[in-house]
Amino acid sequence: MRVCLHPLLVRLRASASLDPSAPPTRFSPERVALQKLIDSTQEYCTGCVRMKLLKGVATCVGRKSPYSLYNQKLSSFEDDEGLYDQKDAAGFIKLNALRLRTLGQRKKRMEKK
Repeated sequence: MRVCLHPLLVRLRASASLDPSAPPTRFSPERVALQKLIDSTQEYCTGCVRMKLLKGVATCVGRKSPYSLYNQKLSSFEDDEGLYDQKDAAGFIKLNALRLRTLGQRKKRMEKK
């Protein structure tokens, strides 16, 4: 099965209902703001998806988009012609772990109270 999505179909717009000058009975300001955020994230969301359907389970077996950020040379992390430095991973892991360590310390402080 092949599904191709046109950018206009992917954007979940309610066009006139998102107009800020529309009567306030339609949507709250928070709902309008949330929809604008969703619309902005979907700006480059378009392409084709190949699905495998078997016994009620749908599995993605391929996808293609003109806006894809996927780079096969980067995905191997080996012969990437200098695009990725393995040393960068250590810094990222350390930085991400800082957030988790801080969370753990707070949890311990809260348990002592």
